[in-house]
Amino acid sequence: TGPAVSGSVVIVGDLDGYVHFLEATTGEFVARRRVADAAIVAAPLVVGELVYVLATDGTMAVFAPTAPEPAAE
Repeated sequence: TGPAVSGSVVIVGDLDGYVHFLEATTGEFVARRRVADAAIVAAPLVVGELVYVLATDGTMAVFAPTAPEPAAE
């Protein structure tokens, strides 16, 4: 997907259903989480301190980018 930025974290989704979290200044890998078995084609949406990710099968995940474990299921 296109990137989303929240604080010092860049968030992108991929076609395998993963969300990748990278440190914005160094590009260093922070975390990777599987959202679904379907592709993520829309850029993550940052609202306040949360990041919303939607997969093509309708699965939605919400993350707090400073601690990329799902904030809500």
